[in-house]
Amino acid sequence: MSVPSVTTTVNNAGIAANTAGYTARTPKQVLGSDDFMKLLSTQMANQDPLKPMEDTAFIAQMASFSSLNQMNQLTKDFTVLKTNQAVTAANSFIGREVTVSDTTDGTSSFITGKVTGVDTSSGEPLLLINGKSYSFSAVTKIAAGASTEPVVAPTL
Repeated sequence: MSVPSVTTTVNNAGIAANTAGYTARTPKQVLGSDDFMKLLSTQMANQDPLKPMEDTAFIAQMASFSSLNQMNQLTKDFTVLKTNQAVTAANSFIGREVTVSDTTDGTSSFITGKVTGVDTSSGEPLLLINGKSYSFSAVTKIAAGASTEPVVAPTL
C-alpha cells in the first residue's frame, strides 16, 4: 500500500489545505480572551466532581487574565501617547530652522532649513523642509527661534 504525497498551502484565513482534501488549522501565536474562556469552560466541564476547582484558583486565573488584558491595553495606550507626543513636538518646530540627517540617496548628508509644515499621513510625523519630507526622528539640530509668546515682566 502506498501513501499519496501531500502538498500543503495556507490561505488568508489561516487554513491549510492539501491535495489529499484534508484541511488543518494553523495555530495562532497569541491567545485572546475568547481562547481563555474556552480553556476555562473546558477545564470546569472536565473537572473531577469529587474534587472541583476551588474558588480561589478560579479567581486567581481570572485576575491574571484581567491583568494581562489591562497591560495589553496600557501598551496600546502608550503607543498612541507616544505618537501624539511626537506630533505635538513636531508641530512645535513649524517656523523654526532645523538640521536633519538625510540618508535617502544612500549617503549621509545634513539638510538645514525652515520647517514649513508637518505631515502625519504615514502615522509618523514628517517635517516639511525645503519642499521635501524628513522623519521627525532625523532631526539633529534645532536653531533657537524667536518666541511667539509675549514677554511679561514679573510683578513684585
